[in-house]
Amino acid sequence: MNRQKTPKTGLVSEAGYTFEPTYPDGTGIGATITVRGPDSDKVRAMLRQQMAQAAAREMSAKKRGRDPEPMTLEELEAQVVDMAVAYTITWSGFEDGDKLMEPTEANFRLIYSEYSWIRRQVMDEAQELGNFVRPPSASSSPTLRPSSAST
Repeated sequence: MNRQKTPKTGLVSEAGYTFEPTYPDGTGIGATITVRGPDSDKVRAMLRQQMAQAAAREMSAKKRGRDPEPMTLEELEAQVVDMAVAYTITWSGFEDGDKLMEPTEANFRLIYSEYSWIRRQVMDEAQELGNFVRPPSASSSPTLRPSSAST
């Protein structure tokens, strides 16, 4: 049996997956976002950071002899925005008025904070392992899927 080596999911996760978000009615927004997968170093680092913060919060409460306060809705939303930003590699086609928005963490954070439906799609696409784990091919190097955006 001839077995081909499958790329490590961390490497494929870093290569990214590009998709076109849609408005809530299903219409494409005319922009694309490239996300990294859940096994990427950046995403795993963000998860470790969030877990460390939760552990520190619990430890602090125990030292005071109390149960930890539950996170507020604002704190939970901020964590999800942080994760969506960590998942995002780049984007193209986002505009603010007639000016293109650069693919910066500040702009990612702005859009994902204001538009939960875009943030939700980023999270869904980034966490869909099928977008990052492909069957082995003749070449063992990861390949990017073409964007689903219309040209």
